[in-house]
Amino acid sequence: MASGADLDGPRPLFWSTVRDHFRWWRCGSFLVRTTIFAFAILFILGLSSSSAVEAAPASASSSALAAVPGGGERTNPTIELVTMGAGSELVHRWGHAALCVVHEGEPQSDVCFNYGAAIVKSVSSLAWNFLRGTARFMVIVQTYRNMLEMYRGWDRTVWVQRMPYTQAQVDQMVGLLRNDLRKENRSYVYHHMWDNCATRLRNHIDKVAGGALRKGGDKSTGMTFRDAARRGLAGRPVLLMSTTLGLGRGLDQEVTEWASMAHPDYLRAVVAKKLGAKPRIAYVRQGKPFPKNPGYGHGILVALALLLGLGVVVTRRLKRYERAATISATVVLTFLGSILWLTAILTAVPELYINEALLIFWPTDFLLLKLSERHRQIYLRVRIGALAIVSALLVLGVLVQPLLTAVLIPLITCLALFSLPIWPPKQESVEQSESQSEPQAKSKPKSKSKARPKSKPKSKSKVRPKSKPKSKPRSKAKRS
Repeated sequence: MASGADLDGPRPLFWSTVRDHFRWWRCGSFLVRTTIFAFAILFILGLSSSSAVEAAPASASSSALAAVPGGGERTNPTIELVTMGAGSELVHRWGHAALCVVHEGEPQSDVCFNYGAAIVKSVSSLAWNFLRGTARFMVIVQTYRNMLEMYRGWDRTVWVQRMPYTQAQVDQMVGLLRNDLRKENRSYVYHHMWDNCATRLRNHIDKVAGGALRKGGDKSTGMTFRDAARRGLAGRPVLLMSTTLGLGRGLDQEVTEWASMAHPDYLRAVVAKKLGAKPRIAYVRQGKPFPKNPGYGHGILVALALLLGLGVVVTRRLKRYERAATISATVVLTFLGSILWLTAILTAVPELYINEALLIFWPTDFLLLKLSERHRQIYLRVRIGALAIVSALLVLGVLVQPLLTAVLIPLITCLALFSLPIWPPKQESVEQSESQSEPQAKSKPKSKSKARPKSKPKSKSKVRPKSKPKSKPRSKAKRS
């Protein structure tokens, strides 16, 4: 009878193998989901170039709502535009804005309308809604004092501008703000350029001012939406690189004066210029200032290109770890291509799926590890040719995204993998080729030399022996 160990012997190996494969599958799917989610967050942070998700309370207090004037409940209120500068937290790097109704001598009655509160069930749902273009924000009401204390706690500079309104204009603005508190008007679909916390305020101010902000608003400001997005990512090169690759050509169009007011800093400047509402500083940031020139993250892109390409070249030259370097470079290229193409497929935001980086990074680069050498060289020729065309279009200005350094990542790697005479062949290979050709050349003369000597001796031996015996008997007969 077999022992228990014999009966259970094969089972642990089999079930451990199945279990390990299952764990690897679960781990792989988890890594894919985590990676997609991480890149979605990075792209969303770049998209939030006009305003950020503010950590404000999701609902207004009853006292703040009761303090909102309407129908002559309170007299002589004024309207103030409050804009906040950048903060240390990433979501605070693009500023914020709010409209406040202020009552002279009654600070406890002052309330502010904040259009930057996100309707959030979870962080993952917010990221998915941003990716699909369905993220919803809402207006909330805060007391003036609590709002200022909150932004001072975040160490963000606060500017205040009192609107030069008549009483009729104040009443009109209060009516617009109260109308936004209705259930059917309270939430809106957020868009980083066209509908955010600053554009809502801009539209109300322009309507009360009789279109004063829109007049002459079609002229260009000399910057692009990508420039506005990069301002908030100064000092964060990895995020700058992600926006360079992940945000499409829609952000490279020039911004008009009207569209620039989607950013709180430009809203404050245009209101001061056209309405004469001079800003005064209510609080100054105490921390260190942020860099003014954020860059594009090109340094990281060039470093990555050199790391992958030179890694393949050096390991091939040394004949050590060549396969590991090839696998690493291929995995990075496939990873970047898969993330960009998957984002473009899943998103409904034009600034994400109309992306020229899709022409540079292909998810099919994994074939470099699967194809035979002959087919791999054909694929590399197609790949290098496509990258050359993209580079030419970038130089000519047909493609407008700042992607010239990004082209280097797949281009250098593909050139390193391509069978080009990057360095002279070694002497060993030359000697081997010569030694293989010499036996073939020597075999032909030997066959000719063997045929010739055999024919000549045979002809001489047959003729000479027959002639001599015939001549001797004749000479003897004549003498006799």
